[in-house]
Amino acid sequence: MADFFKLLNGEYGIHYRRHHGGSGYVFQGRFKSTLIQDDGYLLMAISYVLGNPVRARLVTDFLKYPWSSAATYFKTEGSDLIDRVFVEELYETEKKLHEHVRIWQERKSELPIIHTELGPVLADETGVGVLQERFERRSGQESLERKRKDDFGFDPIAKIYQEFCAMHEVDLDQIDFDTRHGQKMRRALLLQLKDRGGLKYREIAKLPEFAGVEMNSLGALYRYEKSKRS
Repeated sequence: MADFFKLLNGEYGIHYRRHHGGSGYVFQGRFKSTLIQDDGYLLMAISYVLGNPVRARLVTDFLKYPWSSAATYFKTEGSDLIDRVFVEELYETEKKLHEHVRIWQERKSELPIIHTELGPVLADETGVGVLQERFERRSGQESLERKRKDDFGFDPIAKIYQEFCAMHEVDLDQIDFDTRHGQKMRRALLLQLKDRGGLKYREIAKLPEFAGVEMNSLGALYRYEKSKRS
């Protein structure tokens, strides 16, 4: 999921800048995710999120917030963008959904999240151990490159190259990377490959545009380019 959102944020960021102009990043913070133990904790998380507009004092009734899915559940018509059936099966009835959300919208406490080596986890102590085992089984089963292509249905690295060349009106094969302009283009490409493609420095070092660049230097180049755009 983290890889997907990294690509999504990057794609939309480029789209937004093309249509609205400006420079720098469109999204302020990085993508964050929390592991959830079971359906009971999932209900808690959904209720908490749906009640957020009331806690933030944006509305007095969570069903009235226009940018929420709350009012679409248990209705005969709704958006195809929302998996209403999944959520409705969790709550079982509209009454239970409203009861759960209103309980959480009145609470001042945050969700009982436990911070672990896996990251934030919404679970009890027993559930943390189970999630750890599942995570270890899944880790390393597939290469990152294969996972990207299989999950998203396209090769994002090739797409990044294509859009980079179109945006900067350059042909990477014709660039002399020993020149000042070439070094600037290489830093910009590095940023895209790292942020949007999720490539590691050792993967980037193998690309022809970075031939002759020490892998240990890529981190410094990335931080320099990042600081210019922040």
